[in-house]
Amino acid sequence: MSDRTESTAGGSSDGESWLASLSAMPSMPGAESYFSLRATVGIALAVGAGILLGGMTLPAGRLTGLAAVAVTIGALAPRRLYAEVVTAGIAIGGISALFNHALLAAGSGESMAAVGFSTGLMVCLTGYYLGRLARSRLGIGGS
Repeated sequence: MSDRTESTAGGSSDGESWLASLSAMPSMPGAESYFSLRATVGIALAVGAGILLGGMTLPAGRLTGLAAVAVTIGALAPRRLYAEVVTAGIAIGGISALFNHALLAAGSGESMAAVGFSTGLMVCLTGYYLGRLARSRLGIGGS
């Protein structure tokens, strides 16, 4: 400990080398490596289209369309996009629940949005997981 005190008190060369070694440390990965806003918007548009097309074709088509899009994205995406898929599912699920049940949402909009958020979360997360599982089991995409 006295060596450290003497070297820092004696001159600034040790302080400069410490500063240089600090700047040579590898940088932390940025937020872009964990979450992509561009991917989230694209997934949200795809999920919205899946809900719209599913709702026009099948009686329980909204959830089926939501799950089909999530499975497809999970099977075809080259990297993991769990945060983006969950964010898009929550947003689109809540918005579609409020728009589909506008008269009911007038009195209890918060609970209707909560049901939509949680349904979007669970369906998108489960569908995306199953798509990733199919990708790994079937060897789709090489990884």
